[in-house]
Amino acid sequence: MAQYLKRLAEELPHTDDLPHRRFAFIWIAPNQLHRQSFDRLNAFFADNRALSCLDVNTLTERELLPNQILFANWQSISGANRVLLTPNESGHYLGNVLDNTHRAGTELIVILDEAHLFASTGEKASDTLKMIGAAVEVDVSATPLFEKADYQVNIPRPAVVKAQVIKKTAKLNDNLDLDK
Repeated sequence: MAQYLKRLAEELPHTDDLPHRRFAFIWIAPNQLHRQSFDRLNAFFADNRALSCLDVNTLTERELLPNQILFANWQSISGANRVLLTPNESGHYLGNVLDNTHRAGTELIVILDEAHLFASTGEKASDTLKMIGAAVEVDVSATPLFEKADYQVNIPRPAVVKAQVIKKTAKLNDNLDLDK
């Protein structure tokens, strides 16, 4: 996914048939998975600087700038307390940031990590995604809901194993004395 986002960041500004050529990204994941994704993508982009990773604590502007990825927790924008949507005097709440981003002519691409867990379920999810107003929604899942997607990329398991994303086998507790 990081490589795909890097390619988008490089190619979209030079695509003549797009009405807007400025894009920012919002990566949303359930529970604390957004932190893991932030750490991994931040390390990936540290060398090439194709994209800049932000979390709510490092968001200093009142808008998302092109080629920035904001990482957010699904519950913080769609849950009962909706922490990221609560207006504050600094203006660094998501509703204001999204409005300013749209006004600046920057399109949003939303990445829904583990989308099968939350993204296609219920009115609250639908309302939250409408509020974001993304031009493109990318659902990422190892357990996809096939009827939802307009376009899919399927990677055969042997290719995933070869890339070492998953392993054929793993030794757990190799030094464990089974008699004990």
